[in-house]
Amino acid sequence: MLSQAPKAKEEPPQPGSSAHLKALLRSAGIPIPPAVYTKAKAAGAEEAAEEALHAGLLALLEAEGLDDSSDKKALQEVKKRRELQKDLEGISEANVVSGPRGRRGAAAAHAPAFVPVPQGTAGDDSDEF
Repeated sequence: MLSQAPKAKEEPPQPGSSAHLKALLRSAGIPIPPAVYTKAKAAGAEEAAEEALHAGLLALLEAEGLDDSSDKKALQEVKKRRELQKDLEGISEANVVSGPRGRRGAAAAHAPAFVPVPQGTAGDDSDEF
């Protein structure tokens, strides 16, 4: 019988590190644009690149009203707000009805009344003379 080796649990990223900020952004549903990595790569040395990446990730969090010590509740609120915003993105406000539907009888009151044409006058043009 083969015994499986216990899986090593991944340690959570240290608070304040770029990996921690990435995890916060992922859990809040905030995408990391490639421009953040491009700016970090253009910064030059490894330390400068890490600082630029950290600053870019922190700026993304701050744009949503979060920081590097935000709790799960705040992250879930941001995620829910972003999903709602994404769902409402394609909806035109011109099609949204603001008032109530009204009653069925009220709609009929505005419709033109049907007046039937009397039987004898509709198509009898030949007997008039």
